[in-house]
This record gives sequence, C-alpha cells and structure tokens, in this order.
Amino acid sequence: MVNLSPYQEKAIHSKDHVALTANAGSGKTFVLTKRYVDLVLENDISLSEIVAITFTEKAAGELFYKISKEINERLNSETDEGKLRILRRMRRQIVSANISTIHSFCIELLKEFAPYVDLDVNFSPVDAAYSDEMLEKSIASIIEKNISSNNESIKDLIRFFGSKEKLLSAVKKLFSNKKTTEQWVDYYNSTNEETLVEDVINSFNQFAYYIFADDFEKLKVNLQRLNEQILNIQSDNKYGLAVLDALVEFPEIKTENMLDLFQWFNNYGSNFVTTKGTVRSRGYAKKVEDELCDEISVISNVSDRINKINFSADYKNNLLSNIKVLKKLTSLYSDINEEYSKRKRINSYLDFEDLLIFAKKLLQIPEVQETLSDKYKYIMVDEYQDTNAIQYEIVIPLIDEFRKGKLFIVGDEKQSIYSFREADLQVFYKTKSEIEEETHSEGILELPHSFRLDPNLAFFVNYIFGKIFSEPNEILNSVAPSELICAKDYKSEGNVEFLFATDEIYEAQLVGSKIIQLLNQGRNANEIAVLCRKRKYFDDLILHFDEAGIPYNVVGSKGFYENSLIMDFQLFISFLIDPNDDYALISLLRSQFFRVPDTLLFEIKHQPGESFLEKLKSYSSINEKYARIYSLLNDKINCAKNLTPVELITKLIEDTGILLAIKENKFLHKEYASLEKLIDLALDYQNKSFATLYDFAEYFKAAVEKEKAEELPVVNPEGNAVQIMTIHQSKGLEFPVVFLYGTNDKYLLTGASAKQIEIDHQFGIITKVREEDNYFSNFVDTPVSSLFSYVNKRRTEAEEKRLLYVALTRAEEELYISAKTQLPVKPNNDCYLYQILKALNLIQLESVENPITLKGDLKCLDASDNFNEYIKSINIEIPIITEIDLPQRLFNYEENGGKSFEGNVGRIKDLPDNEIYSATKIAVFNQCPLKYDLIYNKGYSKLFNVLGKEFEIYDETGEESSDEIPANITGTIIHKILELDAKGDSIKEIATEYISNLGLNVPDGTVDNIAKLINNYYSSDEYKQICQFEEYKNELEIYTRFGSNFLYGIIDKLIIDNEKLIIIDYKTDSLKFKSPEEKFNHYKNQLYFYAYLVNKHYECKNDIEVKLVFIAEPGKSINSIINLKELNDFENKLKQSILKITNGQFEKNEAHCSSCQFSVRNGKCIKGE
Repeated sequence: MVNLSPYQEKAIHSKDHVALTANAGSGKTFVLTKRYVDLVLENDISLSEIVAITFTEKAAGELFYKISKEINERLNSETDEGKLRILRRMRRQIVSANISTIHSFCIELLKEFAPYVDLDVNFSPVDAAYSDEMLEKSIASIIEKNISSNNESIKDLIRFFGSKEKLLSAVKKLFSNKKTTEQWVDYYNSTNEETLVEDVINSFNQFAYYIFADDFEKLKVNLQRLNEQILNIQSDNKYGLAVLDALVEFPEIKTENMLDLFQWFNNYGSNFVTTKGTVRSRGYAKKVEDELCDEISVISNVSDRINKINFSADYKNNLLSNIKVLKKLTSLYSDINEEYSKRKRINSYLDFEDLLIFAKKLLQIPEVQETLSDKYKYIMVDEYQDTNAIQYEIVIPLIDEFRKGKLFIVGDEKQSIYSFREADLQVFYKTKSEIEEETHSEGILELPHSFRLDPNLAFFVNYIFGKIFSEPNEILNSVAPSELICAKDYKSEGNVEFLFATDEIYEAQLVGSKIIQLLNQGRNANEIAVLCRKRKYFDDLILHFDEAGIPYNVVGSKGFYENSLIMDFQLFISFLIDPNDDYALISLLRSQFFRVPDTLLFEIKHQPGESFLEKLKSYSSINEKYARIYSLLNDKINCAKNLTPVELITKLIEDTGILLAIKENKFLHKEYASLEKLIDLALDYQNKSFATLYDFAEYFKAAVEKEKAEELPVVNPEGNAVQIMTIHQSKGLEFPVVFLYGTNDKYLLTGASAKQIEIDHQFGIITKVREEDNYFSNFVDTPVSSLFSYVNKRRTEAEEKRLLYVALTRAEEELYISAKTQLPVKPNNDCYLYQILKALNLIQLESVENPITLKGDLKCLDASDNFNEYIKSINIEIPIITEIDLPQRLFNYEENGGKSFEGNVGRIKDLPDNEIYSATKIAVFNQCPLKYDLIYNKGYSKLFNVLGKEFEIYDETGEESSDEIPANITGTIIHKILELDAKGDSIKEIATEYISNLGLNVPDGTVDNIAKLINNYYSSDEYKQICQFEEYKNELEIYTRFGSNFLYGIIDKLIIDNEKLIIIDYKTDSLKFKSPEEKFNHYKNQLYFYAYLVNKHYECKNDIEVKLVFIAEPGKSINSIINLKELNDFENKLKQSILKITNGQFEKNEAHCSSCQFSVRNGKCIKGE
C-alpha cells in the first residue's frame, strides 16, 4: 500500500465539494484515481453516477488506464467480501464509464436528449476541416448575395475594414470564437444603439474601477503631497499652481466617474508628467527629488499605467459609430450563421462548437437539468484552470448549482497556458470562490508538495516565481505564488545553469555542446528535452544537431496532412482541377510522382506556350520521357471530372507508379498507412455529400492549413533521442534534464488593431473606429478598445509568466536556461530572460558575479518518515556558461550497448553540371571560397533566415539593426512595396500584413518608420527622375545559360529607354558608417553580375548603366556605366570562379574573417587552421 501524504489523504477522502490546487509534480492524477475508486467503494454507487472530464483524449485514456489498474490492484489485495463485490462490479462497468473530454461527454448527452433541442438523434459530429469548408461556402454565398443586391450595409462594412478580404477575415474570427460571439450577437441585435452606448460606458466604468481605482487614489494622495512641498519651496511655480488647480477639479473616485477620471488625466497630466510617463523634473520636481523619491516613483508608475488608456474627448460619438458598425457586422454574422446551420442540418452535422452550445441549451431545460442532476452524484474535472465559460455553464447545472451531488475540480492557476483555446482563468477563480462559500472554506485544498524537482530546482523555482508572481490580480489573470514543498526522494541536489551566446546560431551550438557533454558523462539522450516558445526556433537546433550528430526527435513534427506524400497528392488534385495552375504543375513535376530536376524545369520554362502545361507539351515533342509524362497528365485531366475522389486517388496510385517510387523509403510502412488513411478520408468525404472534386480539393486544402496552425499532440518519444518540443507540448511531462531555449526573444503583447476585430466574453466585440465616422480618416481607440488593449496585454504577459513556470517545472534534476545575449546582460523587456534576471535582482547591474549564488530555506517532506515536514538549507551556485571547449561532433554515446557516434562523416556530394548560380553565390565565393562551401555545400544556408532577395547573406556591412526586426526583413518589405508601386494606406497595409504573417515582435512605430522611408523616397528628385521613363520592369527574373550551367538573378527595376538599359538596385542600408562610393564598391560584383545577365538576355550592344538607389537617402544615390570590355573581363572572372567551385577548390580567405558570420572568438574562422 502506497503511503499518502496528509495533503493527498485529505483530497481523496473529503466528503464535500473540493477545489484542489495541485502544484507541478504533486501527483494529481494519482489523487484523481484514488478518489474515483474510493468514492465508489465508500458509497456503493454505480460508475454511471460519476462523470470524470479531462482536457484531452490522451489524458482521458491515461485516467481510464490508471483507474482500471487501481481496480485490479485492489482486487488482488482486498479481503473484505463487500468491497470485493463492488470492485468486481467496477471492473465490469469500467468499459462504459463516463471518463472523457467535455466534447465526448456532450455528444452522449445530446444523443440521449436530442429531441429537446430539435436535433436529429442520428446527428454526426463533423471534423474541423469539413466544417470549415461548409462555413467558407456559407460566408461566400451570403456576402456575394449582399453585394449583388447592392446592399448598403455590406458596402459600409467593406469600406470600414478596407477591403472585402479583411471583412471576410473579421467574419471568420467571429466564427472561430462562436461560443462567445453568440452571446454578444443576440445582445447587439436586440438592443438599440443609444442603450448600447450607455451599456458600454457603464461596463467600461465598472471594469476600469476594478483595475484603476487604486491607481487614481495613489496618484491623488502622492501628487498632493509632492505639489504641496514644491509650492512650499517656490510658491509661484507655474506647474505647481497648475497642478493645484487641477487637484481642485479631481473627480471623486467612484465607479460612475472612471471616464471622467481618465479625461482629467488627459487634460491635466502634462503639468506633472512627461510624455515618457516620468514625473516632470525640470521646472517642477527637481528640488525635491531626493526628499520625495517614493512619492515621485509612485506617481510615475501609476501615470504610466493610466496613460495607456487613450481615447478622444468625443468618445460618445466614436462609441456610437462603433456600435453602428458592430450591429451591421453581427447582422451579417446572423445571416451567415443561418446559412451555415442550414447546410449542417441537411446532413445532420454538428461542429465542435455546436456540441457545447447545444449541451448548454439542453441543460437550460428544467426537465433535462433535473434528470441529469439526479443521475450524476459526483462530477470530477481535471485541468480545471483550462476550462472556459460555456464549459462552466454545462458543469454547474449538473450539480444543480451546488444543491445536488458533489463537484471535485483539480487544477493549478499557475499552469493555465491555453488562452488561445479560450481557456479562461476567471472561470477557475469563480468556481473556486463558489466552492469556498458552499463549504465554508473546507473544500479549498492543495497539493503543495512536488515529487518531481530536486531540492535546488525546487528552491530556484520558488525563489524566482516568488518575485515574478508577486503582484497577483485576478482581473488581469496575474496569479499568486505558491511554494513547492520538496517531497522527492532525491539522489542529487539538482543543478541550474545559464548558457549565454552571442547570436542565435551560437546559442544552438552552445546548447548542442552542453548536450554532448552530458551524453559523454553518461546521460541517455531521451532523458533530455529542449523546450521552445515557438516552433520557429526548431530550425537552428535541428541544423546544429544534424551537424553534431546528436540524436533527436521533434515532437509533433509532422501531421498527416504535412506528410510529403500526402502533400504530393494534394498538388496532383489541385493541378487536375486547374491545369493552368503553373505553381501546382511545377511543384507536381518536382514531387515524388515525377522527380523532374530544376535544371530541366528551367529548360521547359523557355519552351513555347502560354501556360507551363503548354510548354511541357512543346518540350514533349523533343523528349520521349516527357512525352509520356505529358500523356499521363493529359489523360488524368480528361478522366478526373468523371471520377469520385476515391476512384481518382486509386487511379493515380495505379497509373503513376508511385508505390515503386517510394519503395526505398525507410518509413515505407508509414507511407502505406498514409495512403490508406487518404483513401479512407476521401471515402468518408464523398459519403457525406455529392460534392465535386473541387469541393474535395478545398476540403483537403483547409485541412492542411488547419493542421499547420494547430499544436500537434505529444506522441511517445521515438528511440533514444533528445526531445525537441514547444513548452505547450511539454505540459504534463517531465524530464531529468531540461533546456529552455531562446529566452531573450520577445513575446508579442497585442491589443485592438485597425481593420480587425477582437472577441472577448467580458468586453464583447472590439474594434477601433474611424475618426469622425469618416471612411478616409484615421482609426482611433474608443474607451472600450483602449481598455481591452491594456487588459489583453497584461493578461498575455501574465500567461507568458505562467508558460515560463510550466517550462521550468518540467525539469527533475538539471535545468539549463539559454539565451542570445551579451555580457553584461541587457535582456529585452518582454522576454523570459528579463523576468528571470529581474527576479534575481540582476537587471540593473553592469557586471554579474559568476557564478550567481542563491541561499535560503526550502520546506521538505520526508516520504520515508510519515511525510514529516523539515527545513533544508539551500546554497546554489548558478554558473554562466558562454563557451564549452568540446569538438563540435565528437562524443562517446552508446545505445543498446554498441553504437557510438564519433567524427563527422560529412555528406557525399557530387558536382554535376546544370547548376544554378545567383549573384549571391558568386559574391559569397568571391568573399571567401570556404564560406561558399559552408553555406551551399555543407547546408549552413538555413542559418541566415533569408527572406526575399538572398544577397542579404553576404551583406555584412556592420550596419546597426534592430533585434526585433532584422534589416533583411525591413529590406524585403520595402522591396515588396516598391515592386507593387504601392502608395498611401497600401504601404502600411503591406508592411503590417508581412510582419503579421511572420509572427514578428516589432517595436512601436516600425510600420510608420517604413512608410516614412518610402514616402521620403517618393518625394525625392531621384524618384521623380526614374518615373519619367515609360518602359520598365519591376522584380525582373532572368535565367540564362552559362556554359553547362545557369545564371539567375532578380533585377529590382530595369528601365528600357530606346536602346539604353538602366539597372536600378534599391538599398535600404544606412550611409551612417560608409560613403556611397564605399557602398558601391561593396556591391560591385553583384551589379556587374546583373549587368552581365541583362546584356546576355537582351543581346545588348551598348554600355549598361547601373544605379544604387539608397531609399533612406535618395539624394546620395550613385551610378556607373559598365562597358562591354568590362563585361568580357567579368565573364572570364565568372568562369574561373565556377571552375573552382566545380573542382571543389574552397580555400580560406582570412582577410574576410573579421566580418564573416562564421568567425568565432577574436575574429578567427570557425574552421580553424
């Protein structure tokens, strides 16, 4: 019999409603299992009277397994005949026990009571991809119908959002949060505009009072004290007198005055605080700064918070404009939802959102609610911190608002990390409060102990989160700290280290070197996990682990729809629907079906014909192999329209020989399984409707996109390998060794944005409004959108802190925190490293002691001594590691007693003809042949995150760039704007969309700065001169044969003036450190390459002008004339370079080391001697 701690004992045997807060590693599933079995044994009830709800199917499966195991263990040890009888009955009933997710539970309820909510008893839950397809069709149908009927509301909405596409995006967002949307749509549609405005104002005042009343009180008290002292020293101080008058006007701090209080601050705040939010020193507080430093600090802090709520004095009219837009939008939503519901009703479908919405409606029917609350005696909900409002509205009626049955919820508010799935901590707090009231606090229990973390790790977590969670606020979802009590039977004290690297690439290398060190010391690879905030960080890790030979497994790396074979089938189907889709055809030809090399695709591209299919037809006349490919494709185009999806897929498998193409795949069994699933998917789809192949393709496409957007579930680790995963995927797991990667990267704090909507169950539907209700004016905040932005940013920041808590509490024995940073450490404000160092009081220090020392006491429980509590003195030394002297790939790692990994075998690579050489490749080779080898032959190109024009790889000019938005991304955005000749609002829209698509954190004003640069260029004489030419090509791609190879380049702008050719190359570089002439020399090889391409392509017999246009300083643009002799010389140089590349001559150019990405300490080459 396992000994129970006093905390576990109380949680298992409590007879009342229980809200159990379970710390990380406290054994909550163990408690759930024991309580479930004991409830049945002690009360002799049927399993059908208990409902156990978990967060995921995986968790439900684990709980089911553990309860079954517990029953069998009790059967083997129990001697009481009465209990044995109950246990045998439990074993028979367990297969039908109510242990499931909330969605599965709702399906069972709706099947039983379907007629009560007007549902077909044979309804089918429909998968997300198919429901998304039906929704897309419903949206398109209603919007097109409104447009064709000249509906004024739809026109107004399109004008408001700026485009039809942005309106579609807003509508889809409403449906993505349907549970909350439904609640607000009824309200907006049924309430007149004036009442809505008053309700919004009242709501703002109430919510703002909870958050800011204390701030305004502190501001008033401290400002009075400060101002009084200032006037005592200087009675005629103009700011002091102005503040004195302002304080007379200070509104009373009460709920209905909150808008007035913000207006007061907006009117008078500039008298005592600067635009930066600090107390005005010069001319005001200078003489009392030392004496009243506390008061000044308080005023600065609260002013900074208050100042974030911005809205105009004309807020009532702005709110009215906002309400008018929202009423039109919700009316459109209702029409679309009716159409969408109709499509689902025809086939008796319910989507995932419907399951909860109809279950809620069901439980609002008194007869049904009474029946169910009588039936279920005990409701148990795991991971309750991740529930939401509608789940609460399903669970609570099951116990008749606490009047029947017993509720047992278990969770940990510190581990609530799923707001993107609508998890709402307010529900956790509300339910906990209700249980506290119902049980007179007897039902508020905790499991504070942890059986997971070694003492040093438990102390470290307690220490930093005691500071990070030091300002709890339930409204803002800021949680309170709760100490871990170490109950582990530990073998080691535990280890914490910082790994600080100078850049992203070296961070991955540093982590890899530490892992190699651990493996050499005897660690198994599968004992180690590397956790990242986002999947985008995986690439650098994978690249380095591959180079270093570190065995790894990327958790959830690919879903079914991201399998390359399945994606190839998607390409084939897309092409058959639209044979003129050149992208689909080219991708298809490159796929496993045909494996056409790029060099031949380029040849085909230059054949006669409008579409690529026509070009392929032309090419097939001179190449028998491609004649067969064209014939096969043509045959499939002709027959596709007459085949069902299953018939078509089967025919593609049979006729293309794809099974032979994949037979060498080492995961062949998985490929076969994928094909079987694809056929099952198609069969299931065509059985649902008489849909066309086009419909199936759209369904297929939506499924791919949805799978890419979702976090894939954790699978069992494959083999003895380091696990790479996101922090979200690590939830519920534990590892002896944990690396937290990329901790100096900023997280994004977002609020309301122009031309977009947000949905919140407390604030409703939020959007900014056009100033003065003018479609051509700027967007401004309403009081509600401004307050929502503030609250949402604070809640997001609070969740990031909780996500950090989850990450650090996955470690059992060793914890490594890595970051890209310099010494002394200057972390970004909104990042994990900042939170950790701030908690350690290391933010403001110019130098940090190494190692960092932490001392203190840790509460412990001795499991071997009846869980007696004792205090353990802790003294941790946390080293800061900046380099590890290990070979990048040399370690003794044995798996299954045999295999060791030693040496770098490299990759075998032949050097064929028909290679493609770009300006970048040639420029890199000219800089340093070894560098070329590292990037293009050894696979290091991923290191540079090249976007758009790849010459950014070698643009090592020493220019300053922001951590938040790299210079190459700024350059790409600007090039895109110039390519499209975008003007006006389109400039910001393109920039915003690009940044949003990449998920970048950017400083405030980034988009404005880009727009300012572009508009500055548009107003320049240089731009006006360029615009005089009528014939030009933007972003011109040129391929030309060069011996047995190809040359390739993209020209920003080519001007054709009679027989004169002018190449324009835009540069976003600063001229702060180098002159235009020095810049021209830096890019000289690239410009000659472009001139050579243009000369070959146009068979030009005249000199070619090249011009560098500096967008930031167009007046300093520089040009040069390149004559034919110079181009002949360049051609010879080009031949020599390509010959050396072909022959594998990659010597080191040490003169380039000082500015090379591959140089390490003291500017020395990474390759060594």
